[in-house]
Amino acid sequence: MYDIPNDLIKPQGLTCEEKDMYYTEILIPKLLHKTHYLTNDPKEANFFFVPQYISCFFHRCLLWGNKPDDCSERSNGYITNILRHIQEEHPFWNLSKGVDHVFVFSWDRGMGVVGQNIPIKEELRNAIHLTPYGKVIFLLHFFQPKKSKRKRN
Repeated sequence: MYDIPNDLIKPQGLTCEEKDMYYTEILIPKLLHKTHYLTNDPKEANFFFVPQYISCFFHRCLLWGNKPDDCSERSNGYITNILRHIQEEHPFWNLSKGVDHVFVFSWDRGMGVVGQNIPIKEELRNAIHLTPYGKVIFLLHFFQPKKSKRKRN
């Protein structure tokens, strides 16, 4: 699991409530930390979990009085900053093009929270998306049942 700097994962003092319906993007990393499945050695890892709170970020943006399109644009910047950090600080995304990276998108429309026709969607296309509830019509474009898995040396 990546250690994302606090200023990226919780910009502008972002807080997410446990009672929030999108809490799974916070709960899943917490639960993973309580298991024996995490490793500190990336060579032992089968998957790389990317903690991020994009659904919480989007909905807080709305609560701050912004328009949905503005919040989608800000959410795009939010997830882009996290992905760039991973790409620049660690070699694993670039080795696999993201096929072994896991993201939780707990909003109804999955990654649609960033808006339509956004370049970051193409970059995240190969990653594994955990979407507890989703409007399938928005996901079909990105659904690839036979994603290739990178080979280990």
